Amino acid sequence: MIKKIQNISDIVLHILRTNPEARDNDELLRFKVHAEQRGFIRNFNYSLNDYVRLCISRQLAGHESIRRARQKLQELHPELRGQTYRKRESLETEMRQTIKSLK
Repeated sequence: MIKKIQNISDIVLHILRTNPEARDNDELLRFKVHAEQRGFIRNFNYSLNDYVRLCISRQLAGHESIRRARQKLQELHPELRGQTYRKRESLETEMRQTIKSLK
């Protein structure tokens, strides 16, 4: 189990480093992880049914595992955080100032 989680983390880290758009988009990240896990999906003509079977049989990483790996990696490597994080961070500062001014 630990090896499987580590493998997912390695794949997620690679994708976050090479595809900045995946930093803010968990759906895109998931599909890129799945493509890395099963390179043949890109190279051969697999149907949607084949892809769904792989997901259901848990041969591909689950959405929640990928999300958790992303979250932990972005915590450990702040440079891999996306624009959404920066926007939320600036809104946090603005909200704190608004609350202080209400007192």
